[in-house]
Amino acid sequence: MVYKKVNKRAISTPTGSIYVLTLVSVVVMIALLLGMAQRLSSARSQQRVSSDSRGAHVLAEMGIRQAIRSTMLAETWRSLLPDGIWLNNITAGSGSYTVWVEDPDDGVIGNDIGTPVKMIGQGTLHGVNRSLSVLLEQQPLPILDFALAAHYIEMYDYSVIEGAVTSNNYLYKQYTPTITGNAEAYDWIGYEYNISGTVNESTGKLKLMPYDDTIRTYYKDRAVKINYYAIPYRIIDERVLSYKTNPWGAVQSDGLYYIDCKGGNLTIRDSRVYGTLILDNLSEVVVENSVRIQPYRLDYPGLVVFGRLRDNTETNVDEDDQNMDLSLPGESGYGSQYNVWANGYRGLVYVSGDAIMRGKSYVKGVMVVGGLIQMGQYAKLVYDSSVKDNKPRGFEEFYLTPQARTWRDIIAPENN
Repeated sequence: MVYKKVNKRAISTPTGSIYVLTLVSVVVMIALLLGMAQRLSSARSQQRVSSDSRGAHVLAEMGIRQAIRSTMLAETWRSLLPDGIWLNNITAGSGSYTVWVEDPDDGVIGNDIGTPVKMIGQGTLHGVNRSLSVLLEQQPLPILDFALAAHYIEMYDYSVIEGAVTSNNYLYKQYTPTITGNAEAYDWIGYEYNISGTVNESTGKLKLMPYDDTIRTYYKDRAVKINYYAIPYRIIDERVLSYKTNPWGAVQSDGLYYIDCKGGNLTIRDSRVYGTLILDNLSEVVVENSVRIQPYRLDYPGLVVFGRLRDNTETNVDEDDQNMDLSLPGESGYGSQYNVWANGYRGLVYVSGDAIMRGKSYVKGVMVVGGLIQMGQYAKLVYDSSVKDNKPRGFEEFYLTPQARTWRDIIAPENN
């Protein structure tokens, strides 16, 4: 048997290389696992932050919604609630919210009605803050969708309403009067003949009417007061009352005038009002012959009567017929006597008590009557949607509603 000599150096032992490879593989694997763990931890952390951010966002909106509900508690919320922080660090689950409120116009929410309000809500969840802002406003009262809104409505003779009508009690009409539009009543509707639109009686739903105190306070505080006893015989006769003229005192730049009638009566005839006239503590105002009342500011009513209105106007306001100049400085025809204005009212007319409209009484706009309105002879009401579009002050829903497309993510103010 022949034996070969083996050269041990010619045969390499793999044990060391395998060990090194194994060690390197383990290190790489550990590094990969550590990297994955870090990424997983980071992802989980980001998920927690993202989840907390979404939760904080929800809390911010929750706070604003809660603040909005505060305005539904009383129509006088502007004077009851302060500027600045309304809700401070209110706990909700594991988080909290704070809400600030401000008037973007002048910073004071209590000195006006109907102006927009800005709310800022900040939500906090696990140390993550999110802040939102939104503009809110008071919507016009639904009664401004109607040519006439009253508690009781009675129509006689050849009276006409062009537009929708709503009553918080009954609507009675004879055969001859005409309603060109829908008619609805909380209770009954008598004689549906000559109503062109939908007739809806016994609705069981009352329309919200304006608040007298809100209207009275707002306009009285801003108006020039006219002394009731300074008006000769309590008759406004052949006069022009406007944003440029006041026969009984100072001129108000918006044409806004207030008369405390001391429980008495007042007569207006053959005159022109280009502004807003507020008659308070009134028994009855009689409007006769030829009278034109039109607001200068479109977001103001033309006439507000806290009492009873009796209108029996018949003809247009004609300077030549009346032999006097009723034009204002700067108007065409000023200084002459050839202008003619159609009689009646333009814009919004509000009467807290009863209204009797006869002769050729005419309203183009919206008429709101807190009591009974009787329309007779050739009285006519014509709806004008611009009244609602101009959002007359004091004739809004008292609570706030978010304006469309005004929600914003912001940085909240410091909580002082």
